[in-house]
Amino acid sequence: MVATFETPKDSAQLKTILRYFDALKAWDLAEVGKLFADDFVQSTRPLSLSVPSRTKEEDLEFLRGFSKQLDEKHLEVMIHPSFPC
Repeated sequence: MVATFETPKDSAQLKTILRYFDALKAWDLAEVGKLFADDFVQSTRPLSLSVPSRTKEEDLEFLRGFSKQLDEKHLEVMIHPSFPC
């Protein structure tokens, strides 16, 4: 038996992820900030990379700096064809 998965079209989690990608592509960090809870913590895996965790404000500041490094050019976010979306 082959396991299959279909992403529900009305998934609140999927809608949030897609909103995040749309905001990030345009560097709309005000919108990104709305999606993060006040106690948000960004952790980068694997831990062996030794990237420290960041709070909501620290992560938004990191994204601001990153966008400036890219001259605030829009990003292209691509989802791998095998992703069940």
